[in-house]
Amino acid sequence: MVDAGAPAVSACAAVLCAPDTRCEETHGVASCVPIMRPRRSFCGGIAAIRCPDGGRCVDDPDDDCDPARGGRDCGGVCEPAAASPGPAAGGH
Repeated sequence: MVDAGAPAVSACAAVLCAPDTRCEETHGVASCVPIMRPRRSFCGGIAAIRCPDGGRCVDDPDDDCDPARGGRDCGGVCEPAAASPGPAAGGH
């Protein structure tokens, strides 16, 4: 017997999605979909490209180049000036 006053259980409660995905439920069916991230501007690298509008160039966490481990020419991504500090990317 189903308790009419009980909250419905989401189909996503039984799903474990891979990293960089999230569960969406449509008509009672759960599926994992990619998490859309805003595109960030490239900076740093061998050309020491600066960020627009006073942004800060930080290491790109999605590549395998590490400025702290000899990757002086690593490219980075721009963060707004008010964002929390992170390791600087090459060229800055």
